[in-house]
Amino acid sequence: MSFATIKSLASGKRLHLRTHSPIGVDVGARTVKAVQLGRDRLSAATGGWRVTAAAEVPRDEVAQPAAGAPAQAGSQFKTSHVMTPSEVHRLMGTLERQGFRGGDVALAAPSERVVTSMLELPPRSSQAPLEQIARMEVARAHRFAPDSFEMGCWDLPAAARATKQTPVMAVACTHTDAAAIMDPFEAEGMNVVALGVKPAALARACAPLLAADTHAIIGIVDLGWTGAALSLMHQGVAIYGRTLGDCGLYKLYHTLSTRLGLEIEVIDYLLSESGIAGPATAAAPVAPPPPRVSGGPRKTKAATDAAGLIAAHFEAAVHELEASLSYAQHQYPNTPLSRLLVVGGGGCIRGVTEHLRATLDIEARSVAPSDVSPVAPAVAQKCGSPGLTTALGLARFGDN
Repeated sequence: MSFATIKSLASGKRLHLRTHSPIGVDVGARTVKAVQLGRDRLSAATGGWRVTAAAEVPRDEVAQPAAGAPAQAGSQFKTSHVMTPSEVHRLMGTLERQGFRGGDVALAAPSERVVTSMLELPPRSSQAPLEQIARMEVARAHRFAPDSFEMGCWDLPAAARATKQTPVMAVACTHTDAAAIMDPFEAEGMNVVALGVKPAALARACAPLLAADTHAIIGIVDLGWTGAALSLMHQGVAIYGRTLGDCGLYKLYHTLSTRLGLEIEVIDYLLSESGIAGPATAAAPVAPPPPRVSGGPRKTKAATDAAGLIAAHFEAAVHELEASLSYAQHQYPNTPLSRLLVVGGGGCIRGVTEHLRATLDIEARSVAPSDVSPVAPAVAQKCGSPGLTTALGLARFGDN
């Protein structure tokens, strides 16, 4: 099972007979990302789908960096990953105007609302009810009532340690948490066809890259606004997941705001134009610079100062990535670590993949929807953002 779903399709229709996929909606703390696929007879290699609609919509309220605020005030940037009814109402209107069709949506449960368990179950040959045993183990470990949560699980590739048991990864979300995520959408008349987990959505989105190297372990690091997470993939499934400490982009924005006195729009521009690389090696900007950093010397100094702070921000993530990759090598010593795929808003920072490649000594690249799926010309520019990759994986729910 390569995609763990917490809520299954409610209708009996086969998704591949439809002309459009569900709308994959990835609710972040700063923006909401949405992707939808449409039928394309020329895209047989990807099951006949291509991206026909894509959008990134700001949340109603995202705290702005406040110059002079103490370092521990980084939490001021955080907002809930659960949308309010009014936010969903405005989002659906925006998506309709941007070419999205239908009322089916596939959502991702926020990581803080999902529990993950690595289980050792009886061998498959025993004919034991493994999913039922897994449910009871999850309930016991997390003190849940057995009927109070939804669960998905999948077998893990055999590790180096010989065992007769079946290694399984299980993910679960309580009915209370699931309802809080889905209810605002269903109140707007939307049909939530799936509530999935991000690592599985990313495995589906990045499937073409994972399939090209099934004998290796591939890491996918999601650099988001409130945090960063690593998923290790092997043979098409997630075998390990870890939250990378306090590595959210909100902390980087807070640092750049307090240390350099920059506004959030200026920070956005500097991250995309120069990033870690600094002004000397930065490519031509994709948009005109904001007035605050226009002008040669001032612009260059801001970019130079920012580059060092950006690199320092990612040092904590590098140390935690090293620990996680060492774990993978211990569990699967005969399986090489192939590469690191970078998604999320942090994947848009110029030079971040080169920095990870140099510090971790492993191939690293960002992955956007346009890297792994055909896209319609009208959304080609939007699909160049790694921030939309999780939404693509959600839109691919049921695409078999």
